[in-house]
Amino acid sequence: TGFVWIKRKITTTQSEQIKELQSENLIPGITLREELGRRYPNDMIASHLIGYVGIDNTGLEGIEWSLENELAPVSDSSENAIFGNQVFLTIDVNIQFAMEKIAATAFEENQAESVMLLIMEAKTGNILAYVSIPHYDPNNYSDYDWSSLLNRPIRTAYEPGSVFKIFSLASFMQLGGITKNDTFLCNGYFED
Repeated sequence: TGFVWIKRKITTTQSEQIKELQSENLIPGITLREELGRRYPNDMIASHLIGYVGIDNTGLEGIEWSLENELAPVSDSSENAIFGNQVFLTIDVNIQFAMEKIAATAFEENQAESVMLLIMEAKTGNILAYVSIPHYDPNNYSDYDWSSLLNRPIRTAYEPGSVFKIFSLASFMQLGGITKNDTFLCNGYFED
């Protein structure tokens, strides 16, 4: 009369094997129960941005977590089903794919601890690519260690110092204070 989960989220192959054993009456009392779930068809692409859901389809990271109430609103009763909404991102899958290849190459060639790339459209601020390596497959996130699951662009404090020098120079050029032919001595220290 009781009910106990033996295993959830089994593969199609496992399901077929169980059905075959059931047809031969080799596993009495074992039943299959269909569960709805998320499937991430692009595997690792934009995994840190998209995030993942737990076994009960509750968002645990990324967009899945931050927009959980939009994607899967809580129903006030079991009689009134409430369906979630779609969420459209500004990510350009072609740019995302290209940036992930570049990041993966840089990661391997430099034996880096991590690589992050964010590509934004200057006029709108839309994020076109959001890359964090190492990455993971959200379909099988539990197969990865915490270091791969870490959403570095959001969670890692970063001192932009040297990276933003180019913006200062661009501003000086735009204002006419310097030209592309000007040079600067950068010997690593400041003299008063």
